[in-house]
Amino acid sequence: MTDKLLVVVLAGRNDVDRARQGLVFTKNSKRLLSEVHVLFFGPGVQLLDPSEKTYSDMEALLVDLGRLNVGVSACVSNVHKYGLDERLDRKLVIAEEAAFLISDHVKKGYQTISF
Repeated sequence: MTDKLLVVVLAGRNDVDRARQGLVFTKNSKRLLSEVHVLFFGPGVQLLDPSEKTYSDMEALLVDLGRLNVGVSACVSNVHKYGLDERLDRKLVIAEEAAFLISDHVKKGYQTISF
């Protein structure tokens, strides 16, 4: 059985509570699992926009995840699609190709869940 988890955040600005719950779940999971990674994908990438009113909550959770050594990524294509190329806080989130990230994590035995 694997103790690695990839959490994919798909919920966007229309379902912030679901995304927030996913990130809280991720924090708690890191205490129980050896490796945990978060990927913001599709509408979930919108939550990384500093101009969004809910960003301060997201930012606080991202800082917490960083302290726990949880990798946080965002799909680079979605970052571009939503116009966040210049606004994404790259100290907290890495923009990278989602297909490669997901494939790589599957090959490494990560279980995947989404919020």
